[in-house]
Amino acid sequence: MIGQEGKIKYQHFKYARMTFKRSTINSFLLGVLLSGCYSLKIPLSEEEENFGNVLAEKYHCEVNLEHNYKAIKENRRDGEFWIELKNSHADLCSKDRIALKNITSDIGKQFFPSLTHKLNYKYIEVVFYKSEHPDKQTEHTLCEKHLTVSIENFNNVQVTYWH
Repeated sequence: MIGQEGKIKYQHFKYARMTFKRSTINSFLLGVLLSGCYSLKIPLSEEEENFGNVLAEKYHCEVNLEHNYKAIKENRRDGEFWIELKNSHADLCSKDRIALKNITSDIGKQFFPSLTHKLNYKYIEVVFYKSEHPDKQTEHTLCEKHLTVSIENFNNVQVTYWH
């Protein structure tokens, strides 16, 4: 009897140890996956968020604003602030380079007074993006245009990507 009881206890211990290993591995993998999906972000100020809302209303589009985390955390001076205008009803993607350079310059001039962490930035990148959703799971890019404006001279706008 004692031998049988000891065998049962050992099997229970072995099962508990395997369960612990499995749960530890699952927890580790979950942590790695979540940390890979999570990107560090600098929160926007109220003024920056308000400016995003003004752009969304003006161009009838979704607007995404994002600080350059690395530039701020490393106290760099060469960061790019990201402004994305997505699916504008004004169809900004159909405009030519000169028109988009003028819009980008105006956005930079209007946004700069609201920009926090000014010392960490050299550029503001404005992205004009249009897509369609043929079904709920698919997004098809129709156009994507990146223009970069210098915060030292808002008339200095460069086209960095044109699709």
